[in-house]
Amino acid sequence: MVALLEAERLPTVELADHLANVVVAVRDGRVAGCGGLETYKGCDAGLVRSMVVEEALRGTGVGARILAWVEERARSVGLRRVFLFTVNARDFYARHGYRAVTLDDFPTCARGSAQYRAVRRFGREWGVAAMAKEL
Repeated sequence: MVALLEAERLPTVELADHLANVVVAVRDGRVAGCGGLETYKGCDAGLVRSMVVEEALRGTGVGARILAWVEERARSVGLRRVFLFTVNARDFYARHGYRAVTLDDFPTCARGSAQYRAVRRFGREWGVAAMAKEL
């Protein structure tokens, strides 16, 4: 999973802290896609994270199934909103009901995450977009 994320230059920071909320797609005995949810104590919002599908499987519905699992996981733990960061998948997320938001739209409880802090600092130069969805 880490190798797949790193190959796409996606962050793996704090990933180990959220493995209970991660799903993987396996093809030929190896991880071919994954996605996860970062949650925060006492918060009704979470962060969709570590979403990637190997290039050969893009457009096949694997990513949509992973995202559906992540959103269902969010609902099952009582979240009402999910946020995410993306560089190259804006259209994918928009097709699944996500809308562009600003960093100021993130709830205070999510602003301590490593991803949020990195995007706050470097997001513009990296071309990062923030998006959110009401569940």
